[in-house]
Amino acid sequence: MINNIKEYSNSRGNLFISDYIQSLFLKGRPDHAKKILKTLERLENNSLELLLKIGLIKKIKGYDNIFELIINWKNANYRIFFSIINNKIYLTNIFYKKKQKTPFNEIILVDKRKKELFKNDSFREYYNDNSDLVFEISENIIKARLSMGLTQQELAEKLSTKQSSISRLERGLDLPSLSFLVKIADALGMKIKAPEFL
Repeated sequence: MINNIKEYSNSRGNLFISDYIQSLFLKGRPDHAKKILKTLERLENNSLELLLKIGLIKKIKGYDNIFELIINWKNANYRIFFSIINNKIYLTNIFYKKKQKTPFNEIILVDKRKKELFKNDSFREYYNDNSDLVFEISENIIKARLSMGLTQQELAEKLSTKQSSISRLERGLDLPSLSFLVKIADALGMKIKAPEFL
């Protein structure tokens, strides 16, 4: 079971979930960031029915199509809200949960962003079948960079390019060449898996 996970970005291309995880690396909390990434992997690789059953996710009562991903690590409690749109899990916001009750403003935020996605024509174009490969590549670049605790600027410096170029790649606005993907992998100390033909 592989769930297709996407991340909300605003008109400026900000990726709030990725930025938050990156901030944890920068604040000296790499174990917290890695726990969040690991939990997102579980969301990606397991059925929603199973995750609901074991309590890793729950549906927010009183709201249509709003779910909560539960991430508890040591004494820290993080939550990621998501909605299911066009058969994709769409992450909208992340926060540190200080009290037992879920903050109302976070629920309002996910509801607002969910409605934006449904109304925005560019969203439908953004997620058509022809763009799946582009955004799969961009998501893999983000995951790889964050796993090494690097900012976009730091990765750009390793590649002798601009931060804006990395931003465009991670937002799915550019399709990188194979040679550039190899450079990224080398900079991160990783390898590229060969693509499959379907």
